[in-house]
Amino acid sequence: MKLLATRISASIEQAGHLPGLAEPANQIAAALQALGAATQAAWSTGIPDEAMPNATTYLQAFGQTVLARLSVAAARNPTCRDMRDDWF
Repeated sequence: MKLLATRISASIEQAGHLPGLAEPANQIAAALQALGAATQAAWSTGIPDEAMPNATTYLQAFGQTVLARLSVAAARNPTCRDMRDDWF
């Protein structure tokens, strides 16, 4: 989780300086913070059976955060930015 958070944070930092990506970067930052808090809360007792009831919701949020990071990383690519008018 720490390595992933480091990589997501780096993407947020880079995207925050590009036109049109600052707001999505801020939203990903908020999602990453919420995910970190959820991780700590889920494992606060250290008992797996107590962490499992919300595992599906947690994994969905985790996956959505990763996909958002990948989307912003792709949008940083100049080729993607140049082609967006053709795609949308």
